Amino acid sequence: MHRSTRTLGSILLTAAFIIPSSLSAISAFQDRRDERKEERKEEKREEKRERYYDKKHRDYHDWDDRERTSFQIYLTERHMPVIEFRLMKDRDQQRYWEWRHKHEHEDHGRH
Repeated sequence: MHRSTRTLGSILLTAAFIIPSSLSAISAFQDRRDERKEERKEEKREEKRERYYDKKHRDYHDWDDRERTSFQIYLTERHMPVIEFRLMKDRDQQRYWEWRHKHEHEDHGRH
């Protein structure tokens, strides 16, 4: 009887040491997994980012909300039909970049 009490005590004492460290390891693993998941999300956002090269001015433009707004203003000013920028002919895209550089000081867009 004494022996079984000691064995049970040893098991409980061992569990008291092992369980907290196991929980800590599980928590650290979960944190690392969450960080990796966030990193992958960020990488996907970067992959989806559209960028266009302006040959004449030799610079890149991120196609973001501000650029889309500028493009809509450009189309409206010229009474042009709505079209996706990426579907435009190169020369028409270049005309937009020309206009864009002349209007980059305006609040609706940036360079």
